[in-house]
Amino acid sequence: MIDSVWARPGVKCVCVDGSRPMASVFPGKPPIEVGGTFPVTGQIYTIESVV
Repeated sequence: MIDSVWARPGVKCVCVDGSRPMASVFPGKPPIEVGGTFPVTGQIYTIESVV
């Protein structure tokens, strides 16, 4: 049986989609990349907290 609450502090996981969100700010103009730090596809991360 798989644990239904796998996301808990200390568990390691692999990023499968590190694409950055895009936002359409001005109608008719190309979307811009939303700022911030995002995970990298294929990188292994350790969960620090679950909110």
